[in-house]
Amino acid sequence: MSSDKSKVLTQDSKSACIEELQRPVMRPIGDPRKHPLIKGFRILDERDRREIAAIAAQEMHIRFGQDQRIDLAIYLMCSCIASERHWDTAHHFLEKALTLSGDVSFFREISIGLLEIADMEFSGATSKLPIAETALVLLTEYGLMLANHQGRSALDPKGTATVVEYISTSLLARSNINNTAMRISLIHFLTKCQPDRQTTLQLNRVISRFGHSLLEELLRGFFDDKKKSSAAFFFLAEHLHAFFSASPALATMSQDVLKHHMLKYPSDFPCFLASYCDWAPKDSDSIALATKHIALLYKAALDVYQRPLAEAISRVLLKLLADTKLSHPDTLHAQIETVFKVIGGDSQMNAPRQMLFQEFALALQAMDGDIRAAQRVVSLSRAKRGKDSQVKLAKVGDKPSPLETMLQLAG
Repeated sequence: MSSDKSKVLTQDSKSACIEELQRPVMRPIGDPRKHPLIKGFRILDERDRREIAAIAAQEMHIRFGQDQRIDLAIYLMCSCIASERHWDTAHHFLEKALTLSGDVSFFREISIGLLEIADMEFSGATSKLPIAETALVLLTEYGLMLANHQGRSALDPKGTATVVEYISTSLLARSNINNTAMRISLIHFLTKCQPDRQTTLQLNRVISRFGHSLLEELLRGFFDDKKKSSAAFFFLAEHLHAFFSASPALATMSQDVLKHHMLKYPSDFPCFLASYCDWAPKDSDSIALATKHIALLYKAALDVYQRPLAEAISRVLLKLLADTKLSHPDTLHAQIETVFKVIGGDSQMNAPRQMLFQEFALALQAMDGDIRAAQRVVSLSRAKRGKDSQVKLAKVGDKPSPLETMLQLAG
């Protein structure tokens, strides 16, 4: 096809898309793949798709002001985004839907529409496009955008908060549904909302309901499924601290799931941990939780006397503490004490385990300022010569967008 013909086709497709959105009465959807808007939308380049997304948001606002339904326009955009799968288009659509108006009723109507689409698509016998998953991504990201705008711009902070609460309670009402997309939406939304007592209780509630099975599914996705590996890793990197910071019983449950996969994948698990430490949140509380749980994993490796695994986990832990010394030096001593407390003293180990633990303990003491221990660590390190001091990072690729994450994990 010549360049001129291609430009004409693109322009015709763009005009057709705009015409479809601005119809006084929109066409019934039927099969989304055959709808003129979706067919034309897929031909457009990124700039034109963003323009169509902005026009769709404007049409929604106009129809809302005229007391007309906006759910069909929302469904069309969900279908378009599900067909082309580019997050920039989705994000532009949400931004326009947020900034066109300060009317909280408009925000709520969009949220209701997205939720109804997800419910309708999930209840259908077949799904021609991942429209339900797309609607959930748009719903959660829109809610988080609203939460971040509270107290800023022309948006009413109290009214906006009611829409955020509506999204939260609506997702929670569906927490018993055995659906991966719904579950990761809930964890993502509650983890990213501003933490308070209510959010903490809600997180504990959902983790107690499906945390074990979801964590199992994500770790299996990382270790066993190349198509899901990257999305599973980055979701864990962003949200695993929510499992660690849950109630003691739930934190123990999460630790048990990690321990199972550590022993099942002794060669790959340290690489996962090393990459997790690179990507996980870097605030002092999250680092302290990671330190404690990695120390528990190291103890588990010692208990079963898997020497290569224990040595690899110890190197990951030492690297985390070394990074902590640079970023949060005032917390280092307390974290080293936590590690010693978790692992226990000489009386809890037989001779082989104690020998395995000795160099790691000396390295901790050296890091905490014990000069003699530092000299002994240098001596021991020279004796080991050929051994690598760093654990290789897992191959996780580029961080996927929220839409890519959802479609990969729920696929």
